Amino acid sequence: MKRLLFLFAITSTLLCSCGTGQRHISISEESISESTKSDTPPSSSEESESSFSSEMISISQDTSTSSSPKEDPYMVSIPFAGAAAISGAALTAYNTTDIKDSSGNWVNSAHDNGLIISPYYSVRSQKGVASVFATRTTYGAHSFTLFNADRTEYPLTLDISSKNGKTLRSAKIIGTEEINPTVSDGKISFSILKPGNYTILVNGKIDEALTIFAYEHESFVCPQGYSLVEKKPGDHGTIRFNQEKTAMVFKKGVHRIDRIELCSNTMIYFEDGAQIEAKNANGSSETPLLNPDWAGMTRYQALLYAKNAHNIKIHGHAFIDLTKLDWHMRLGAYFEGCSHLDFDGFILNNSPEWTMHLMHCDNSSVSNCAIFGYRQNSDGFAVVDSNDVTISDCFARSGDDLFEVKTMDSNLSNVVQNIRFERCVGWPDKCRGFGIIHETARDIKNVTFSNIKVVNAPADWMDALGALVVIVAGNSTISGIRFENVSINSCSFYPINLTLAEESNSGTINDITFSHIAIPNNNAIRLNNAAAKGKLGNIHFDNIIRNEKKVTNQNELILSKNGILGTLDVK
Repeated sequence: MKRLLFLFAITSTLLCSCGTGQRHISISEESISESTKSDTPPSSSEESESSFSSEMISISQDTSTSSSPKEDPYMVSIPFAGAAAISGAALTAYNTTDIKDSSGNWVNSAHDNGLIISPYYSVRSQKGVASVFATRTTYGAHSFTLFNADRTEYPLTLDISSKNGKTLRSAKIIGTEEINPTVSDGKISFSILKPGNYTILVNGKIDEALTIFAYEHESFVCPQGYSLVEKKPGDHGTIRFNQEKTAMVFKKGVHRIDRIELCSNTMIYFEDGAQIEAKNANGSSETPLLNPDWAGMTRYQALLYAKNAHNIKIHGHAFIDLTKLDWHMRLGAYFEGCSHLDFDGFILNNSPEWTMHLMHCDNSSVSNCAIFGYRQNSDGFAVVDSNDVTISDCFARSGDDLFEVKTMDSNLSNVVQNIRFERCVGWPDKCRGFGIIHETARDIKNVTFSNIKVVNAPADWMDALGALVVIVAGNSTISGIRFENVSINSCSFYPINLTLAEESNSGTINDITFSHIAIPNNNAIRLNNAAAKGKLGNIHFDNIIRNEKKVTNQNELILSKNGILGTLDVK
């Protein structure tokens, strides 16, 4: 298969915003290269793989000097063209045999259909019927729909009905704000007052869940001085940003891509309804990073990737699907040595390895993003060896740890610090929800998990699990960690787990605070010091609620203790 680098000598005149008016920018499209690996030419309805669209796009910040771009209308829902409708035996397979083998063991293989039309629910707002989708999780298809509206158009009034004949008797909503729905005549009704994510559990069960992603409408504005490139749906191969100050807009529709590599001062914007479909790398000319990796699999570069870059923005409500990739073939997003990253609004689905991995990244933020998946090692939002990072208003349900901080580079000596997780919702099907998790090669301090919701934490296959955790396996000091305003809806094992692992030897867990934590049952809180020279103490419990009753002493905390422990206080 050929590997082509497309260089364009002719220039295209595009308009970008520039202060109080517009200016014409003459650019050469050799700023971005595209490697294709398809032997099949595109259809006539698709853009040719050998060129980028040069259609004129008018973008302005000043309506007095020129016409503004047409604003997107209120989106009743964001339609994804690649969703298939399945039912009957196909749905049974989607929910069970595609996730487990005949012996009941979890499987991690690739599949064709990462997105289907929800077989369970229909949703109607005050402006019409929404498109409702579903995707694989460990325990069956998880339905979701998306709304995109201006702030002034909230509240959104929603009605949910069953599509499969199930009687809707009750509903519980877990999300950005507290909502008490009404259930009448087989219909769930409620209003969403502000943007956020809202998961509905029906009839007191955790299966067949539905999540509403409600966004605040964001108009695309090309940054001043940036070249603007528009990508129409089609087969794009590998896209590399080779020149700074480049913005790319992915139009609504299905984009089949090997991977995207960004450089400094670049931007990606996904139109509503844009789908990114990661192509399987088997048979391609791409050189693997590892062959084999520790699991005996072949690993290639991440789908979204940058190294030693700064000021990268990725915004918009795309569905980015990695379902067709073999286990461990790529990470969903990997950014190393970067700063001032700004990610907002997209969904990463079924990554075959870690889903969003920030390594040695500083002064960055991820907001309003979501992760679905079921495969092992599909960790969610992993902040590793990074400082001054905020993850906010995000949702994750996957087959491994979800919202985590790690230190993996033992060659450095600086402390990892100032990391915040705010208003996030986690559903850790197989592993842990929120915390400092296992790899701790260097010290970590000043990490806050605030206004957090745990939908369900069923995993109990090893002791180092739990909804909220500090698990230390290195000879490091973990301190100044705060979990505050946390609600755990369901947890089958430890709601809180502080563990110094045996391999830690001389690690330290110190000054850990749990404040305003709601625990739904009497499952024990684990305090485990298995390290020979380890220190675990100075632990603060403030306003802990168990079974809707405030805990007033250590006995009511219900502790499972092991090893030498330091001070612990209950308020």
